[in-house]
Amino acid sequence: MKEIFVCCRFSFERDLCAPEYVAARSLTERLRGMGYRVYFSLEETPDSGTYDYLTLISRHLDGAECLILVSGAPGDCADGWVRYEWESFYRDVADGKKKLFLSYLGGDPAAYPRGIRMSPSFRWGEEGLGGLVEAVEAFPV
Repeated sequence: MKEIFVCCRFSFERDLCAPEYVAARSLTERLRGMGYRVYFSLEETPDSGTYDYLTLISRHLDGAECLILVSGAPGDCADGWVRYEWESFYRDVADGKKKLFLSYLGGDPAAYPRGIRMSPSFRWGEEGLGGLVEAVEAFPV
């Protein structure tokens, strides 16, 4: 069974009403409902510090066959943990590892960094979510 890593802007305050969180949560629930193992990075944040978080994130990035970046605006993925997550995974894809990098975007795809623009992107909404799920299902493991 495919393991999917859902990457979204990180906030210790966990703004459960933030549009990117709502979109990522909806995506996670849909994929889990279909039987996929999904690691949603905002669900697990160790209290013991940066090293433990890095270890946790790295373990899940290594184990995932697919990463889906959920972003409401280009600035959401420009720095911090979210940048580390998507760039690390993108490097694996660029190195020829059998992995799939997708993005689910609320903003204009042309405004995002090159690595995101070069990967399949889907716009927030039911049509985009359907296309994203089809891309996950079509990816051979």
